[in-house]
Amino acid sequence: MLSLPARSFMPRFGILAALGAIALGGCGDVAGPDDVQQVSGDVGSIAAPPAAASTIAFQTFIDDVGADASKESRTLIRSARGYQSVFGHAPPAGVDFSREWVMFYAAGTKPTSGYAASFLAVLRVGRNLIAITQLESPAANCATADVLTTPYALIKFPAQGDATAQFYKQDGSGNCGPNLCAAVTCPAGSDCDPTTGKCTPGSVRCGGIGGGGCPGIGKCVDDPNDSCDPTRGGADCGGICACVQSVACAVNSKFDSSPSVCACVPGKPPVCGPVCDIYCQYGNVADANGCPTCGCNPPPTDPCATVKCASGTHCDAGKCVSDGPACGGIAGLTCPGFGKCVDNPNDSCDPARGGADCAGICACVQNVACDANSNFDSSPSVCACVPVKPPVCPPVCTIACPNGNVLDANGCPTCACNPPPTDPCATVKCASGTHCDAGKCVADGPSCGGITGKACPGMGKCVDDPRDICDPAKGGADCGGICSCIQNVVCTTNSKFDSSPSVCACVPATPPVCGPVCAIYCQYGNVLDASGCPTCKCNPAPIACAPEKCSGPGPKSATMICADGSTAGPTCAQGVDGVCGWTVTRCP
Repeated sequence: MLSLPARSFMPRFGILAALGAIALGGCGDVAGPDDVQQVSGDVGSIAAPPAAASTIAFQTFIDDVGADASKESRTLIRSARGYQSVFGHAPPAGVDFSREWVMFYAAGTKPTSGYAASFLAVLRVGRNLIAITQLESPAANCATADVLTTPYALIKFPAQGDATAQFYKQDGSGNCGPNLCAAVTCPAGSDCDPTTGKCTPGSVRCGGIGGGGCPGIGKCVDDPNDSCDPTRGGADCGGICACVQSVACAVNSKFDSSPSVCACVPGKPPVCGPVCDIYCQYGNVADANGCPTCGCNPPPTDPCATVKCASGTHCDAGKCVSDGPACGGIAGLTCPGFGKCVDNPNDSCDPARGGADCAGICACVQNVACDANSNFDSSPSVCACVPVKPPVCPPVCTIACPNGNVLDANGCPTCACNPPPTDPCATVKCASGTHCDAGKCVADGPSCGGITGKACPGMGKCVDDPRDICDPAKGGADCGGICSCIQNVVCTTNSKFDSSPSVCACVPATPPVCGPVCAIYCQYGNVLDASGCPTCKCNPAPIACAPEKCSGPGPKSATMICADGSTAGPTCAQGVDGVCGWTVTRCP
């Protein structure tokens, strides 16, 4: 039986220290001992893991670790706060610290290329995590470049509760075989791949004085092989493009992670072989290529079929969650914000079976776009756009970006530069009677101006025709122009804006085709959606205005006394726009 020495669970090599009291970029949040454990410098070797250890599966990932890779260290990171304190930026979207931990191994600065850092294993014995790292050094027969390198490895794995880490190493060297690049001379801009002996495109350059950006969603990072250091006054340092996938590609595309692309590209449709001649009611199981197999998908299951929830809660995806606010019913209660009143599955009242006054619960599905300074709160008690706190942005690379920096998901500037704007019409030539718009030839708008001073239809604006030789800016007072249309009015509910230069006005809208609405009673009518269709939300009680506030005579409808003592009939009240007008109310 293989086992560690009796004291192997005590840290013997390096300095095991918790990174405490590291203040994050002005936000006042501090990483403590529960967030980060780090061992600086070298650690001891391990010949074999203990037999009683259980193996923890892990995944490698890539991120910008900056100067942290230049000194040898091994780090356990338990929280997003700890990640921020170590690397100076938030963790990538693919790391979820609510259920995962991260380990970082930096092998330190090496004199040549050819070094590779990795984690061989992560084990658990009791409350101890045993992490085994490996630094593979180039053998004497390996082709290497005389450049400084900083090999490192990042992994993520399931969070381990109250476990603490111990680090060991099991280093080795690689046997590269014959030097395939010994007799290869590559042209400028390319490098020899020692594994194939063929010339491949070199690194993609970015930043620098020109402020060049990276292709796709690539990120401009410091080039470790040059002598310019942006953290030591090198404001105009050039960088190289690095690519980490941070977007999900559509079904018919895949992510090309090469720094020269770094984007989703169309995927080749799979070539599928014949499938078994069997009938699958719920479809065939698809393989990794999206091809149907001889296995059938199981029937869908209801995760709430066997779940009973307490009063005030209901089952959602197999879990009991709090009910949304009550709505509808005899009182016609409305939902907050853009909430929708839906049937409460936990009561015995069914609106589909005659329960016209059934009470419901509020559900929230986002159907509006929030502006840049707000985000959508989807809780049924809010269901609206709410102001967001301004982001706390970390320091950005000191590179000059003439067109500004690319912003991340939080609105913070990154080390990538925006590309220069391009004119999509620069190389497009259009036939007579057409002009280029957004790279495509489209029909000219109606003519206008000229000696006759011809006006444009609707709210159209007469602008200079770029294809004629008459220039109003150079004395051409009677130049003819073409009509351009930009919407600058709000159309009424029953109309929409036609932006074609030959109309440029509000025109009657096609009547909407409305679907079924919830069987709830709304004394003051249903709220209408953007298409003019009634929703499951009730209008609030109108705010009464003095009769003299409403223009013209009231509707010719009788005023009646309702059963509850209230009156119904012609009423001068405020509309949703706050303007007083005549309406007809009904008895509850």
